[in-house]
Amino acid sequence: MKISSRAQLYSVGTKFIAGLALHQVALNLVHVLAAALLAALNAARGKESLYQTSRNGKRASVLAQQAAREAARKFCIKARDGLRPFLGTNWSEAWTQAGFKFQTLSLPTSLPGLVELTRSLKEYFTNHSPHENFNAEVTANIANAHLTALEGAIRTVSNCKRDQRGLREDRDAAQKVVLKLVNKLRSELDAALEPEDVRWLDFLEAIPADPRVPEAVEGVQVEGDAPGSVDVEWFPADRAERYHVEVQVAGLDTEFRRVATVTELNATVDNLPAGGRLKVRVVAANTAGTAPASDAVAAEVPAEVAA
Repeated sequence: MKISSRAQLYSVGTKFIAGLALHQVALNLVHVLAAALLAALNAARGKESLYQTSRNGKRASVLAQQAAREAARKFCIKARDGLRPFLGTNWSEAWTQAGFKFQTLSLPTSLPGLVELTRSLKEYFTNHSPHENFNAEVTANIANAHLTALEGAIRTVSNCKRDQRGLREDRDAAQKVVLKLVNKLRSELDAALEPEDVRWLDFLEAIPADPRVPEAVEGVQVEGDAPGSVDVEWFPADRAERYHVEVQVAGLDTEFRRVATVTELNATVDNLPAGGRLKVRVVAANTAGTAPASDAVAAEVPAEVAA
């Protein structure tokens, strides 16, 4: 039995439990009991819930990191502009002591570069207190506050990613237990029932002799994840084995194009134009064919942080 998505596994497991309640005795099904399958399914769903909670936590931490990054960036701009009377209007070697080390007064575009610049400005104002501007909130203490917030946000994102990885591994291990039981029961059913037997409908969504395409996907949600990237989530579609994610970017695409095929109920779409607009839809598919596309959802791609 081919199961290509977690949603399909949970759906099949639930149906199998209902089918066992009706036919276990009559069909002499002895290798998988309803109680064991239910316990494994509940455990997998519990692990899935913990994992999804961790995903939400990671998303919140990424947003907090973006906010800290933007605040630090604005501070660095004010500090740079406030230092021009002391270090010169244009870049020179004098600017290296303030952290501008690459023959430019442009702010670094990378996050590590911004952290390093903020640290350098903190050290500069610590050593050159007459150059601080309390009215403009450009001081060593304020630089340190931004540095602390930014480094804390980075650590939080890292920790969330680590925790999410562990919870995903726990969830996947629990899913394998369910999958093993489902496959064992399906083997019993294949021996006990003919492909045309109507009792299959008490175990599956379709009789094996008459496969059907999936239902259309519903509940598509799109959220900005990082500059140039969005997260897409959706509800499971009956009989779906996989999902095609399609996008149409305003000003670039005249029609929808496929950017991912997954077996999960979510996908991350990268390499999108930062600050652009797009529409996203999801198409469920199985061996019998594809369902109609979901309703298209409009969203805005998070913008890059400008220097």
